[in-house]
Amino acid sequence: MHRLALPGRWHGRGGLRRPVRPRGRPPGAGKEVARCLPARRLTSARSYRRRQGFARRGPMHVMGRTGTSRTPVLAALAVAPVLCAVACSDGASGGGDEECADYPGSDIEFIVPYSAGGGFDTWARVIAPELADDLGVNVPVANRDGAGGITGVTEVFGTRPDGSTIVITEPGILATAQLTGTSDLDFAELDVVGRVAVGPEVIVVRADSEWDTIEDVQAAAGGGPVLMGTGGLAAVNIISFDELGIPFENVSHDGSSEALLSVVRGDTAIALFPLASVAEGIRAGDLKPLLLVGTPPGEDNPDADVVAGVPTLDEATGQDGLGAALEQHRIVATAPDTPQCIVESLSESMAAAFQDDGLVGDFQEAGLVPAHMDAAEAQEVLQSTIDTLTEYEDLLSQSFEG
Repeated sequence: MHRLALPGRWHGRGGLRRPVRPRGRPPGAGKEVARCLPARRLTSARSYRRRQGFARRGPMHVMGRTGTSRTPVLAALAVAPVLCAVACSDGASGGGDEECADYPGSDIEFIVPYSAGGGFDTWARVIAPELADDLGVNVPVANRDGAGGITGVTEVFGTRPDGSTIVITEPGILATAQLTGTSDLDFAELDVVGRVAVGPEVIVVRADSEWDTIEDVQAAAGGGPVLMGTGGLAAVNIISFDELGIPFENVSHDGSSEALLSVVRGDTAIALFPLASVAEGIRAGDLKPLLLVGTPPGEDNPDADVVAGVPTLDEATGQDGLGAALEQHRIVATAPDTPQCIVESLSESMAAAFQDDGLVGDFQEAGLVPAHMDAAEAQEVLQSTIDTLTEYEDLLSQSFEG
C-alpha cells in the first residue's frame, strides 16, 4: 500500500517514462499501408471460411494444418497486391501480405495489465478460450500489473505489429497517463480490436459510515481531504471529486479488491470503482453506494438493483453528460501499425465470440455484462475519451505533479 499526500491535489502510482514513439504524430501517420490493404479480400483463412459457411473448427483443426486445401484463400490473396496498387494513388506498397495470409501463425498472448482476480482479468480469461477456438491457436492470458495499468499496455505498445500480442485496457487510464506526462506514449496510436464492456462507476463508503449521501462527504471534506482507496489513480477520480468539491488523499493499492477491502476495514474512507467491482460488497452489506458516475444500468444488468435510486454525478453537479464521459470502457487493443487485415481478423473473432451461446452463459455465470463494439467503433471511443479528457489536462497535470 502506497500513500502519497501532495499539496492541493493527490496522486497514486504514476505510469512509465519510457519513450517508445514520439508523441504528437499526426493521426493515421504510419498507417498508409494498412489503409491500402483490401479489408474483405486480404484476410485470414478463418475469416474466409466463416464467410463461405464452413463450420468452425478447434485449435488443432484449422485450414492448412490437417491437409485441408487453402487454394481458395490463396486465390483471393493473390489479387491483393493488384487491388492495393489500384487503390493507392500515391504508389505505396501493399506490405504485410505474408502476415495477413498466414495469420495467426503462432500463439497470441493476451495481456492483462493488472493482477489476477480483478474485473479485467475475468474478462480476458472468459474471452481468451473463444478467441483460441476461432483463430486456431492458443491464447494464453498473462498478468503484467504495475503503474496503475500502464506497464502491460506499454509492453504491448512496443511489440511487433503482427497481432501476436493483445491487451485489455481502459481508455480513461491511458488518457490520464498520456495527458499527465506519466507516460510518453501516444496511446491513440494503439490499434483497437474491439470493446467488451462499458459501465458506470460508483462512489462507495463502508456500510456503517456516518456518510449517507454525497452531501455528507462534501460537508466533511471542509475539515480536510478524505482518504480514498484506489487501484491506481485515474481521471474519473480526479475529475469527479474536483467537480464535487471534495479534496482527497489517494491511498493506492494493488487492484480494486485490495482497495475496497481497505474501505471495509476502515483504513480508507471512500472509493470509486466500476459497478461490477462493488456490487458484491454492496449486496453483502459491507459497502454503501453514494453516487453513480455514468449512465444508470438497464434492466439487463444483474447489478442494477444495488444502485437503484442512487443519485448520479450529473444530478449532483448539474452537468448533463459528465458521468457518461467518465464511465469505464473495457477495450482490447494491439500494437500500433498492425496491418488492417490482422486487426479485422481479431475483431471478427471477438464479434463471433460475443454471438456464441456458450460464451453468453459464461458471461452470466461470471456476472459480466457485455457491450460489444467492433474495431472501428472502439477506436473512436479511445480517441473520444482522450479528446474529452484533454479539456481537463491542466487539472490532471496538477494532480500528478510532484
